[in-house]
Amino acid sequence: MVAAALLLFIDSTALFPWQGGWRPVPAPEQHLIWKRGPWNLRAGALLLQAAWTPNWIRAPNTGPVWLGRGASALITGGFTFSGPWLAVQLDPILWASENRFIASPAWFRTDPRLPPGWDMRRRLDLRLRPADEPLWRLDVGEKSLRAGPSWLGLQASSRSLWWGVGRRTSILAAPNAPGFARLGFEGRLRLPVSLGVLAYEYAVGRLMESRGFDRDSSNDRRYWIGLRLEWRFGPLLLGAGRVAVDYWPRGGAIPLDLVLQNPLKRFISTPEEPEGPYRTADQMASLWWEWRFPRAQLALYGEWGKADHSWDFLDLFLEPEHASSYLFGLEKTWGSPSGPYALLQVELVHLELPRTALVRGGAPFYIHGAVRHGYTHRGRLLGSDVGVNGNLQAVRYVRIGRFHSWGLALERRLPDVDRFYGLRHRPSVQAPELFWIATFWIERPFNSRTRLGLLLSGMRQWNRDYRHGEDTSSLLLSTWIRYRPW
Repeated sequence: MVAAALLLFIDSTALFPWQGGWRPVPAPEQHLIWKRGPWNLRAGALLLQAAWTPNWIRAPNTGPVWLGRGASALITGGFTFSGPWLAVQLDPILWASENRFIASPAWFRTDPRLPPGWDMRRRLDLRLRPADEPLWRLDVGEKSLRAGPSWLGLQASSRSLWWGVGRRTSILAAPNAPGFARLGFEGRLRLPVSLGVLAYEYAVGRLMESRGFDRDSSNDRRYWIGLRLEWRFGPLLLGAGRVAVDYWPRGGAIPLDLVLQNPLKRFISTPEEPEGPYRTADQMASLWWEWRFPRAQLALYGEWGKADHSWDFLDLFLEPEHASSYLFGLEKTWGSPSGPYALLQVELVHLELPRTALVRGGAPFYIHGAVRHGYTHRGRLLGSDVGVNGNLQAVRYVRIGRFHSWGLALERRLPDVDRFYGLRHRPSVQAPELFWIATFWIERPFNSRTRLGLLLSGMRQWNRDYRHGEDTSSLLLSTWIRYRPW
């Protein structure tokens, strides 16, 4: 009863337009505003942000471009109250959007029985817009509560997950969807004999469908089970994660040990269940690594993900690329974070199906035959915003000065490339969709407590709906104020 009430409370997170994208540089800071003995209260700067876009592009993009077109605005700030064995975080938010919508083409709604948000191309709960009317929301925002020592803490949270080392995105868990309610435990252990630090996290959560996905109320909820392990030893970081998603059982218990089962199908297969127990669950796993070179101020990193079981060790050894994806990147720094410094980040993400799909079928990330909502929460992907069977190349340069900061970013995307290959025989399918996104931002101080920022992002879409010459463009203009009243 208590757990159910807690889930209802922590799952009230708002879906605001500026989630996702690169990891923030520099990371947001919180300042001490109250202290009594071991207890203290910290708060971040108040953020007032507004954005405007004149066009709407059907693409896996963040910002008001996804919400529709027109103006959007938000105000938010974060608080952390902590003490011995206890920490509480809240990020209240108020946001609003005009959400003006451009009608979908006829092919996109071929079945009148389906709601407007249904994507006919994929079995995914990806809403194109939350509603037809303007939106606003006041919410307590992402939140978390942790109780326990550093080596073992019980946690209730609705904060967005980011598992992995990617700077632009991550294969298994990235903050593209609103945070979902989950309960679990996590901690950090300093290993003996200077063997480094081991961090772990285990959680069970609840995923919800978007409004109007279908008219079946029995599949509105899905459970999410996740396990993360990370080991840091000097300049080396090794990590692993595994998640499982399935519909909430009626009158049955959630299999809490699902992510601990053998990932090789041969060892879990039985005559009664050839596909193994819990065959309806969507299971994914990934491994990630990072190696830092302190003298060169350089970091190399990568992630390898797998969306389906291998049969046995021989199958894994002969065809490790089956149902897999990968991410590679590098980060180069000039200067010191304590003073002026510059940062260059380059990242490649590949989620296309490998060639083994030609002979043994394909199991793309974020899609599952039994879980037809896919790997989503409230209409947004929980994994990489590159999307199903897509790829991404991205580069970002950031300059942090004593008084002002600025940055440049450039992205190239090919969304759902495998769908283009599968439909290329149709006369209407002429060329793959291609996106280029260029972004510039600058932030300067106004006074000792206030900073002003401006962002301009342009997107160019080629071959919309796979038709050669069907090109369109969009702009995203955003401005913000960061005010620190303490």
